[in-house]
Amino acid sequence: MYVLGTEPWKAQPNVQLGPAYPATYVDWFNAAKFCTKLGARLPTQSEWEYACRAGTTTCYHFGENYPPANLGNYAWFLDTCQGQPYAHQVAQKLPNAFGLYDMHGNVWEWCLDEWEEHYNGIPTNGSAWDTGLRAARVIRSGFWYDSARDCRSPDHDWYGPGRYDSRIGFRVARMLR
Repeated sequence: MYVLGTEPWKAQPNVQLGPAYPATYVDWFNAAKFCTKLGARLPTQSEWEYACRAGTTTCYHFGENYPPANLGNYAWFLDTCQGQPYAHQVAQKLPNAFGLYDMHGNVWEWCLDEWEEHYNGIPTNGSAWDTGLRAARVIRSGFWYDSARDCRSPDHDWYGPGRYDSRIGFRVARMLR
């Protein structure tokens, strides 16, 4: 967030400070602005799920369906964060096959898409569902106090775009050249 000249997580509850921690307390608008300043954007929820699954079709990128036996090796979630109510340093767990860390938990991650509970009419080409109405936005992943069920690859939820707290962060999507 230094790109925007702010550190909204400072002096907030349930936050650890340091360069290896996810940026939290960032609403959708500021996450999108941050990405734009970098010449990037938030991922669409289709892109996010593709990146999370890393070529698998199971509930978790490490090849297991629910309930997982090995989620603690890959994610910060309820079972691995007991007594530590905050996002943990990134890249402390194992990555997926694409080399991406913390896809199944640590913080919920904003996506470009507006929320559509039943996928009615959303694009099938990987682009974002965005009517321009500033409606609720999709979050993916699972956060540090979610159950294993809430950390599955297909799991998604929503918040209003102005929402920010210690459970929400974001991931930057860039096009390869």
